[in-house]
Amino acid sequence: MTLVPQTRAEAGCINYDLHQFTEDKSVFIFYENWVTLNDLDGHMEMPYLRVLKAKAADLLAEPLDITL
Repeated sequence: MTLVPQTRAEAGCINYDLHQFTEDKSVFIFYENWVTLNDLDGHMEMPYLRVLKAKAADLLAEPLDITL
């Protein structure tokens, strides 16, 4: 997934790790840490994330669940 290396290269990204549940291969979690909330906000507006969010309804069985 090209999203991972692109995000890791962003300013303020401490880590960005994609995990897949072993018990349910349809569940994915992105675990990420950012230097500041502004860095995270900037990440959420990146063009490649906008594309993903626009396609999310067609790709995902459930809506995105984002927890800070």
